[in-house]
Amino acid sequence: MSYPGPATVCIAPDDLRVVAQALMLRLPLRAAESRRVSRMHELLDRSSELARAVVAQTHCGRVHCQGTHGAGDLVADTDALQVAFAAYASIVQAIAEEYRSIVDGVPLRLDRVADAGPAQLSVAS
Repeated sequence: MSYPGPATVCIAPDDLRVVAQALMLRLPLRAAESRRVSRMHELLDRSSELARAVVAQTHCGRVHCQGTHGAGDLVADTDALQVAFAAYASIVQAIAEEYRSIVDGVPLRLDRVADAGPAQLSVAS
């Protein structure tokens, strides 16, 4: 069985901290706040997909562990879990990079947050 994407998917604890704090942020500029809310919805959608994949794979695994031949496909559920986890890890990493400087107290030019991607945010000097 081969998985798409990298062989190892990791989420750094510090990235989770930044994302949790970004979820609670409220930015003063409407455009920046609108972008933050949009990104957080993307994160929460991927989180929901991951939760569904974990539940499906766990349920199927429990059925097969008991020796019962269930109708579920454990291999397919495991593949779906890996894809969901990789997608979740990817957005966690991207959002952490995007919001780390705000969360950690480095002043940003908030007028640029609304239109910028993660690599385009600029720190005010």
